Amino acid sequence: MNRSGSIVAFIDLAGLYAACESYDVNTPLAVLKDGVCLDVSRKAYCSGVRMNMTRRQALLICPNIVFAKYCEGKYTASSRRFLDILYNHSPVVEPISPNQAFVRLSGNADAEATLQATRAELSGLSFLMLAGVASSKFVSRAATVQMADQISMGQGAEGMEEVSGIDGVSLCLAVVRNEKEFLERLRVSYLWKVPQEVQLKLEALGIKTVEEISRVPKVKLVEQFGRVGGEIHDLVRGIDNDYVKQAYPPPEVVGRVSFDGSTDSTEVIKRGLEVVCFRVSGELRSRGCGAGSIRVEVALENGERLTASRVFPFRKSSPIALKTVAWACFSSMPGISAPVEEIVISVGELGKAEGAQIPLPLGPADMNTRVPARRLEYAVVSLSNRYSGDAVTRGSNLKTSRREELLSLWDPIRAKSRSIK
Repeated sequence: MNRSGSIVAFIDLAGLYAACESYDVNTPLAVLKDGVCLDVSRKAYCSGVRMNMTRRQALLICPNIVFAKYCEGKYTASSRRFLDILYNHSPVVEPISPNQAFVRLSGNADAEATLQATRAELSGLSFLMLAGVASSKFVSRAATVQMADQISMGQGAEGMEEVSGIDGVSLCLAVVRNEKEFLERLRVSYLWKVPQEVQLKLEALGIKTVEEISRVPKVKLVEQFGRVGGEIHDLVRGIDNDYVKQAYPPPEVVGRVSFDGSTDSTEVIKRGLEVVCFRVSGELRSRGCGAGSIRVEVALENGERLTASRVFPFRKSSPIALKTVAWACFSSMPGISAPVEEIVISVGELGKAEGAQIPLPLGPADMNTRVPARRLEYAVVSLSNRYSGDAVTRGSNLKTSRREELLSLWDPIRAKSRSIK
């Protein structure tokens, strides 16, 4: 039961990665990563092959299956395209994986129209789009997983509507209209929010369906499974307080530089990139984080827009590093046939940078001076006020070595457990 009254759709694109490989749509294909099927094509999915199966399990189910090696760069654009389309229809999108997401919508009619539009806008790829629609994340995903299993066994799921074929895209939609009846018939194995060991224990106790769980008093469930028992008691009654979180698009820092009119001068473009990278770096450092990816978008005088991107092996915030990669992206763009009007740099996948240091609490006057003593003095006084009784305090007998001063400039609270008077 979703108290907000909105509708939740869970969408699973089976075969999104496989669709990016250069194989015929009728070829059963699985994308392998570390010997496990990360994704499977529509043909392989309908044959019973599932994600997270091992290579051996997939071969036993589908002997003529073809395997492709996982390559992240091939799928990023398709995954982002999928999530961007969902974001165009609803501002509340919560990705679970590159090919799975929850999305909050306003009603059943809106959900069906949104999913149909999403399928149409993803034309050009070949995959099976599975979608469950209900009032909560728990029920919508359970409906999708149940429908997927019934499809693999050649059965039709109750409430499922199948619409096939815009350029190989098939949509299987399960709308749960009577959630009480749906939950009562649901098997314990579809309680995806319940740990697997708890599911096995319930089945060992002879409890096979949600209806049988609902007969057990909450006190008994809590005695048997602790906190999880209370959660099970609520879930089997359709109570799911885990709402869809607004987790897309991911946070990013954007900087742009516009040229007067336009330019085709390499030196001018390099200077412009340097300026914008310093701005972006300053924003990253003020947040105490680094970027895991960078995207460079170039607007040309003739109206054309070119993009290039890179993924960093570790998060970066240095302006020099950002400028180097941004210039590499710009240089890799083919066919820059007109002068450049604007360059936009976006850095994403933000997170704590390795070795990040919180900026010293300096006043405006100290930002314009190069005297280390004044900077250190202001920093010590500011930190003593902020961490009173637990930081170094300034006094007339404060005598430190040159080494200690330099270390304090780098980490002004390194000796926070001492108080010098």
